Amino acid sequence: MLEADCAVNSLIDASTAFPHILGCPAEMHQLFKPINNASLAVFRILFGLLIATELRWEWAARVGLVEQRPIRFPYMGFEWLTLLPAGWGEPFLYALSACCIAISLGLCFRPAAVAFTLAYTWMFLLDRAYFNNHNYLICMLGGWLAVSDAHRRWSIDAWLRPGIRATTVPAWQLAGIIGQIGVAYFFGGVAKLNPDWLRGEPMRYFLYQLIDTPGFSVLADKPLLPLLFAWGGMLFDLCIVPALLWRRTRLAAFAAMAFFHVMNANMFSIGIFPWLSMGSLVLFLPPTAIEQGLTWLRRLFSAAAAPPPPSEARHQQSSPFARRLITAAFILWFAIQCLVPLRRFLLPGNVGWTREGFYFAWTMKLDQKSAFLGFHLCDEETGRCESFDHNADLTAVQARWLPGEPQGIVQYARFAATRQQQATGKPCVVVCDSVAALNGRPFQYMIDPRVDPATVPLPRW
Repeated sequence: MLEADCAVNSLIDASTAFPHILGCPAEMHQLFKPINNASLAVFRILFGLLIATELRWEWAARVGLVEQRPIRFPYMGFEWLTLLPAGWGEPFLYALSACCIAISLGLCFRPAAVAFTLAYTWMFLLDRAYFNNHNYLICMLGGWLAVSDAHRRWSIDAWLRPGIRATTVPAWQLAGIIGQIGVAYFFGGVAKLNPDWLRGEPMRYFLYQLIDTPGFSVLADKPLLPLLFAWGGMLFDLCIVPALLWRRTRLAAFAAMAFFHVMNANMFSIGIFPWLSMGSLVLFLPPTAIEQGLTWLRRLFSAAAAPPPPSEARHQQSSPFARRLITAAFILWFAIQCLVPLRRFLLPGNVGWTREGFYFAWTMKLDQKSAFLGFHLCDEETGRCESFDHNADLTAVQARWLPGEPQGIVQYARFAATRQQQATGKPCVVVCDSVAALNGRPFQYMIDPRVDPATVPLPRW
């Protein structure tokens, strides 16, 4: 039997594998050390149930996201993605929910996990108006589960096919999921190292919005609380994963994680993320504690939980070439994950204002932008202008997002100008009234009203 903390300790030891990618025997790679898979199996169960719940909570918005509508705002490079025909959104979500349940039960796990990851990522990439950091994280975690052996224990697959049963997995499978969660927290903390956050904005605004909320109204008028919440949140994000990995601070980190996310769930509308984060705590528990705590589950699935056959070792062996390939892919993946959030520091201007470098950078709750938006279409020959309601072309989510998104305003102006020209056969000029205030600053124009936004070039990077 492995030591109680073998799984977590192996993640720390895995870092010693990086210098040995070239030249040293594959057996030296700590990423392939067998570790107890109890925590991975429980995380699989919780992940499937929680994401199925999240889909149910956001059902109407998700249907609006995937079905045909007048305009969408694609990410750069993903303009080729297409929407579903009207009426196909609900069947798609039912199928996606079924994949979540199959992942949780460990039923046809690999096909279900791959199908879920591809479908959820497609849905995520359709429209950046719907961008949410926890949806981005779900895409990543789904991918890590899809390449893992999380179904070898406490699953219907293991019950139906005794040959796949196992009580261990290579360390990289658990390290990948924990590393992905660590990236989200750490770079969420790095993003908070900006002047606005450190002076308590927009946390001051968020707390003030709770003035009529029972139990939280006392927080709204305390001048030092915004600074306490802001600095506490930044330090929490930077330190929580290392604290969970270190045995001496793990218990305190568990308590901090529970307090932090229960508070967030009650203060903000952030969906399933607080509960998914608390569910991820099982990854940091000693596997023996999980096994003892789930004796009822072991009795229920006694066949799946039985000791694996002697052939288990052969199932988890891989060739030296495969080990080098997995190790290189592991390092490359996390190098990209660490570099992409940092691009925001290389771009000019305030990211909260320009929104350049905002996406995929774990910039969570950093900006409060009050914005107003209006459009006019003007005839070039007569100079006559007419206003129109741009919200008629947008879903509710897009309508909330567009006033604070300069590049989205330019994309919509192009859409409106093209539609008007097709209808009248004559070119037109778009006039945009777009003013906004960021984190309590005075209102100012986001788009120069003297410039036709439909003619403004968009930055490619």
